[in-house]
Amino acid sequence: MFASEFSVIFFKLLNFAALLALFTFVYRKYIRSTIVQGIQGEKEAESLLNERIITLSQKGHNLNDDISSQEKLCRSLLEKADRWRSVTEREYENRRLKLQEYEKNMRNLVEKRTKVLEQQRINARMVPKVVHYLDKEVDAIFSDKQRVHEYTNILIQGMRKSQS
Repeated sequence: MFASEFSVIFFKLLNFAALLALFTFVYRKYIRSTIVQGIQGEKEAESLLNERIITLSQKGHNLNDDISSQEKLCRSLLEKADRWRSVTEREYENRRLKLQEYEKNMRNLVEKRTKVLEQQRINARMVPKVVHYLDKEVDAIFSDKQRVHEYTNILIQGMRKSQS
């Protein structure tokens, strides 16, 4: 019985060793290469992802730099627009004030011209009447010879005083 138990144990061990050798062969031939390829694929995918992360990170930094430069440019443009607007408003106000002054001057000139024209119109109507009236008065005053002589003496005395 000892030999038969020994042979059973021996064959069990032999079967176990054969199965172990078969599993080792199958593992080395098929499973290991598949696992190694899978691990290499995972490593390659991981390295590609790391490269992609680095690339995206660099793009993110570049985008942040671009955004800050665009913000600076926008602030600069807004400042320029504010300066332009204030200059334009000042120029508009200056032109408006000049226009008001021009209009005031024009109204004054029109008023003066109107007064001058009115005076000329009055003069045109009154001068002939005044000349006619004064002509009659002078004739009346100088019709008397004594008065003509007195008036001539007054004029001569006035001329002598102005020459001295």
